[in-house]
Amino acid sequence: MYDIITIGSATRDVFLLSKSFRSYQPKKSAAARSFCFAVGDKVEVDDIFFATGGGGTNSAATFAQLGLKCACVSKIGNDPGGHASLEDLTKLKIDTRYLVKSPSDHTAYSVIISSPRTGRTVLVYRGASKNLQAKDIPWDKLGQARWLYITSLGGNISLLQRIINTARRSGVKIALNPGSGELKQGLTKLKPILAQLDVLLLNKEEASSLLKIEVGTEPKKIVQQLSAVTSPGIVVVTLGDKGVVAATGQQFYRADTLGGKIIERSGAGDAFGSGFVTGLIRQDSIKYAIQLGSANASSVIKYLGAKNGLLTKSQLPKIKKLKVTSTKL
Repeated sequence: MYDIITIGSATRDVFLLSKSFRSYQPKKSAAARSFCFAVGDKVEVDDIFFATGGGGTNSAATFAQLGLKCACVSKIGNDPGGHASLEDLTKLKIDTRYLVKSPSDHTAYSVIISSPRTGRTVLVYRGASKNLQAKDIPWDKLGQARWLYITSLGGNISLLQRIINTARRSGVKIALNPGSGELKQGLTKLKPILAQLDVLLLNKEEASSLLKIEVGTEPKKIVQQLSAVTSPGIVVVTLGDKGVVAATGQQFYRADTLGGKIIERSGAGDAFGSGFVTGLIRQDSIKYAIQLGSANASSVIKYLGAKNGLLTKSQLPKIKKLKVTSTKL
């Protein structure tokens, strides 16, 4: 019996760090600042750092570090990136028997261009992770978990629906942090899926895009609209440096961030989401779940690599607990 099984991507990440990376703000545009590289230039890189990432393995790392029995379902290539992912999960004592090696695809790969003054841009190659198929899923094992934590499936809605149906028949609870491929399908296609969730995790940009509303919309209105679709499940929307909001259909929760030093934001969303679900598993409290998710995300952004800096079980009694307010929705 597993406490939780994660399903999603496994990637090899390389961080390129340099003070030489320049950015610019497009004139008369609300677009974000952009990195600018002239064609033909050679741009100096100050440092390079390799790590493993991907929503499926990052979340599994949190669950294992916080003392839960966890297995990970993902697809990798038979290459150095895949071997690195397998090695990292094995070190964390995560069950890797459901990690599928593709004979033809490369492991997913991300290049993170990062500057301490500007932020980051991520170049993504989806690779093997986008080709997870029904034959790769250990269907008979899904019912042997208390929870499923599902991340990106490359937009494969039929596979996602089948996974959720299988879990529901066995009374397994489900948390979903959908990837861009799933979100692009639109709210109409996703509604039958969202209605079956116990937890939906999104950032503000994803939530606004899914609802087709302005990203500057009041967060309470965002979770109200999502709660109408997911009720009685929990909706959680992270707001970057503005904190987090959540709703149950009846109650609205809000918290700021813990603040502190930021080295790199990669993995913050995975750290929060998996920390939040761990909080629910451990104490069945939304307030505690927000506190644990926030503490986990705040810790991981102090390091390079989405698995570095994750909290451990021994640190749980010492986490700094945010003030979480609760009002009627």
